[in-house]
Amino acid sequence: MKGAIAERTGLLGFIKNFVAARKTFSTEQIENGLMAGEKEMLQNGIVAVGDISNAADSFPQKAKRNLKYYTFIEAFDFLPLNAEKEFERARSVAGELEKIFPDANFSIVPHAPYSVSEQLFQQLALLPSPQGEGLGVRAATAQPTKLNGQHSAPNSMASLPTSINSPKSNLPTSSAPSRSSPTPPNKPPSMPTAMLRGG
Repeated sequence: MKGAIAERTGLLGFIKNFVAARKTFSTEQIENGLMAGEKEMLQNGIVAVGDISNAADSFPQKAKRNLKYYTFIEAFDFLPLNAEKEFERARSVAGELEKIFPDANFSIVPHAPYSVSEQLFQQLALLPSPQGEGLGVRAATAQPTKLNGQHSAPNSMASLPTSINSPKSNLPTSSAPSRSSPTPPNKPPSMPTAMLRGG
């Protein structure tokens, strides 16, 4: 997808262009792009990657274990009527990852607070996390800003809910201990840095 999408089109323009561009690539072009991207990362000394996957295209390449991957399978739909369908789509993608790469590290996560309906967010919050990290969510989506000559993502943590609570569930939960301490009142939830991504 590198260079295939027009810049500075806003969120809706980006989504429209992304979906249209994605349909223009053959399976061979996708596979070649994945190999070239991974080769470039290796040449630049990258050893671990947090990757957002909304389809199974990258899973065979990840299964080669050339890099250490953590896959974020994003759910994205702000229409309440589509919550169940999008939830099942994300679970299906996770099932494909487990078939192709049985010991892959992954989580099913909401895209962002503004792009997921309350109904879908509640379903995602009930999913047990295999590694006990809790729920990851994209916190910054604006363009990075320059501060003292350095690029930095904007601080969008203030827009996150003060807590991510879900109704009690009879779903099994992870036995792994939580890596974060309880969230103090009136503060955004703590998330590992790897789970925060500007986009």
